[in-house]
Amino acid sequence: MKARLAVIYNNWQAIGKLSAIDLPAKQAYGLARFLKEAGEHYNEVEKQRIKLVEKYGTANDDGQIAVIAEKMGDFVSEFNELLSVEVDVFDPQLTLESLEGAKLSALTFFGLTWLVDRNGDSA
Repeated sequence: MKARLAVIYNNWQAIGKLSAIDLPAKQAYGLARFLKEAGEHYNEVEKQRIKLVEKYGTANDDGQIAVIAEKMGDFVSEFNELLSVEVDVFDPQLTLESLEGAKLSALTFFGLTWLVDRNGDSA
């Protein structure tokens, strides 16, 4: 399946909560494969975000680097360009039925709707 890096990056906490759900073996395998691939994309985005912070930021007195206001627009523009990239990830083929009984908050589920097939229609 195709997904923009923004969807993976911005919903990473919700995606991570899927790892705690008990599923039948076939679905658990698919989910594990998706989590591995999505995790690799997330880690690469985070690595690139840190490089951008270093590029557009300056170190403060305690050594932490922060993007300065004058360069924030450039930082956001370049980071958004990265997040707009579309990547292939394994489709775990989750359904509402497969998640039945899982304890997920509405906010968490909202971050996962793009992964869940509802009556044959992708969310």
